[in-house]
Amino acid sequence: MLSSLLLFVDMKESGMKRKKLFDRMKESDFIEAFLYHHSDHASPGTDIDIDEAYVRSRDYSADIDRLDAGDYFFDVPVKKVIPKSLSDKMRTVYCFGGRQKLLLQAMSYALHDYDDIFPDCVYSSILGKNFKEYALRLRGNKQYGDMYAVKADISGYGGSIDTDILVDKLRDTLAEDPELLKFLIWLLERREFRFEGRLMRGGTSALQGIPIHNFFTNLYLLDMDEKIRIMGKEYCRYSDDILVFAEDRDAAEAIMAVIREDTADAKLSLNMKKTFIYEPHSRIEHMGICYEDGIVDLSDYSLYKLKRKMRIRTKRIRRRIEDGDVSPADGAALLTKLNNQTFFGRGDRRELSWSRWLFPILNDCTGLHKIDLYHQYCLRYILTGNKGDSSYRVRYDELKEHGYLSLVLEYYRWVNKVKYIQL
Repeated sequence: MLSSLLLFVDMKESGMKRKKLFDRMKESDFIEAFLYHHSDHASPGTDIDIDEAYVRSRDYSADIDRLDAGDYFFDVPVKKVIPKSLSDKMRTVYCFGGRQKLLLQAMSYALHDYDDIFPDCVYSSILGKNFKEYALRLRGNKQYGDMYAVKADISGYGGSIDTDILVDKLRDTLAEDPELLKFLIWLLERREFRFEGRLMRGGTSALQGIPIHNFFTNLYLLDMDEKIRIMGKEYCRYSDDILVFAEDRDAAEAIMAVIREDTADAKLSLNMKKTFIYEPHSRIEHMGICYEDGIVDLSDYSLYKLKRKMRIRTKRIRRRIEDGDVSPADGAALLTKLNNQTFFGRGDRRELSWSRWLFPILNDCTGLHKIDLYHQYCLRYILTGNKGDSSYRVRYDELKEHGYLSLVLEYYRWVNKVKYIQL
């Protein structure tokens, strides 16, 4: 079976002009491509069979026809406030349920037909493209180490988008598809939501959390992207994370000025703790990796997140051991199972696990070695209850008996496998 990307490319190349989005969502080749993509990317707990049955049914086509005719039957979205990862801050998301969510997912997939309007510097939610491409260009390339680098981060980007500005940008972009444009404007300007069981009115920004939100975040800063793409030597924007390389200080300052001016015009604010200019040969952290003169390794923040996750698991398991619920040996086996699933996935060939995504990018194992040492420390604590030197009576071979896998060794196995395949 062809991948969803190939099916989608075939579908797009069938005509020079974009088809009306609601018409395309009903075509059989689109449906096949979307369902394949949906099965690959569905969140845990999704009943793929029920979703497929609906998309293949007459009800799906009828619902699209209703939207096409201006019958916007969507319920009021539910507002949820959830904690941000590793932060005391909260994040607001809006949710639709059932068939309405699935329709928006199909719409989001169909909107990839507009990927060509975004310059190469945009990496978020572009079909067949991801941040790995950018990281691979940095890997082994020392010329960027000789340059200045401009890094910027937009505070609360998804929830700070001005609805009126976004609607104007949608009018410019989707003028040839008035039915889609009317629906999206209705969705954004509705300004109603349910929160804690109550119907409320108020600003909903770009409806952060719904499937088509990523299209909005890519479109909103398109004008800035076009300016900076011309000014910089290498530019990457992934939603609210921006990194640009410049040949000299003056060019870097000019790029920073554009970022400040354009984000202010868009009624956005920059996180000044994460917005600055790197001198040449600096250690640059961006999107979970760090780059320094051609060397790509894990960023300090990535290490912090992974260690925190392992630490939380370790404390919970050790508590169960002390309560007598599990033995130390079973606790160690449980920790290695959970950590190995984090690093290597559950064995599904189509699953994009942490290691499968990251190993091709790295050319330095310093970060992996630090994670290995911390994993071993956690296992020894589970087995002995001690955090000091006495825990080292548990030898490395014993850790392996409980399922421990070294990230460094697995990385070199992967490297050697790739070399063998290329021979």
